[in-house]
Amino acid sequence: MAEIPEHRDKLGRLLKLGDCVAYPSYNSLSIGTIKKLNPKMIGVATLGKRASTSNKYPQDLSCRWTRSHYVFAQNVCKGLTNW
Repeated sequence: MAEIPEHRDKLGRLLKLGDCVAYPSYNSLSIGTIKKLNPKMIGVATLGKRASTSNKYPQDLSCRWTRSHYVFAQNVCKGLTNW
């Protein structure tokens, strides 16, 4: 059985499947969820009307949030709030 790679975000926090993360996309900031952990990169599904999946380096991601941001992001990830 293959071992799951361990990735850390820009702030050194451990990233897991299903985590909500913020990452740079073009000239803005996007929010998405981690869908796949590859040995080198992380598969992230973007939230919103134009949902897509892309691979990002772990150091490009950040999952450090204040409590209110975290609750909002969780609700967006679960589909309870529109983005």
